[in-house]
Amino acid sequence: MKEITKAEFMEYVAYSSDRHHRNEKREEFKELSKTIQDIIESDKAVLPCHLTEAVFKEIYIDCLKKLQPNYIIDENSNEIISLISRDRYVIKNNDRKGLLVMGSVGCGKTLLMRGLSETYKLFKYYDPHYGCDRVFNFDIIPTYSLSLGFSKEKNGFSIFDKGIFQAGSVVKFLNYDLCIDDLGAEDIAAQFGNVVNVVGNVLQQRYDLKSLTFATTNLDTKHLKEFYGERVYSRMKEMFNFLYMKGNDRRN
Repeated sequence: MKEITKAEFMEYVAYSSDRHHRNEKREEFKELSKTIQDIIESDKAVLPCHLTEAVFKEIYIDCLKKLQPNYIIDENSNEIISLISRDRYVIKNNDRKGLLVMGSVGCGKTLLMRGLSETYKLFKYYDPHYGCDRVFNFDIIPTYSLSLGFSKEKNGFSIFDKGIFQAGSVVKFLNYDLCIDDLGAEDIAAQFGNVVNVVGNVLQQRYDLKSLTFATTNLDTKHLKEFYGERVYSRMKEMFNFLYMKGNDRRN
């Protein structure tokens, strides 16, 4: 397959951003590179697997620097960015295995996930079946929001169906792609005197649904197993590719 340059991909992103005038933009489609046209004709959309590791990495770094302009790519962050870019952990064929980034407090794990989420959003296409764009996207929700949302509800388990209100919108966390931030940092919630590991429940249900899940944690594998128990940890090993990020607190 021919390689897509960054410039070609960004032209495609601009082309695909107008979801209301797909037919009228047919002439613009003809102005895209032959490589992009061939991919759209055959696969309907440009996916991460169509990009080289180098192009994906460059776009990923652009997204990180839009979020934090002064972000410094040191040897530790570069190693993780390279690993993520190497395997293109976004819609990689039919692989529904997500990514768990482990590392010390403040080393930049959450920002990496936010940058990946922004990169993820660039891969969208018009779906004539639904009459709208499909956007590959995942929300990021901290574990404390899950346990707090559970504790606040009269029937805490209702959050599994209706989701949690966050940043002006409802985040649903079972059938949708999701990043759970800071595994192991949450309080164990209580409902009618019963102690419930809400995040552990979410992980188990997402495992059963085969939902694509990303996560971050300050814990190592030993303490993850202790916190969530053998049953949940066993499922986590099937849900995630584990990556360890070196480095000290960047907030200092």
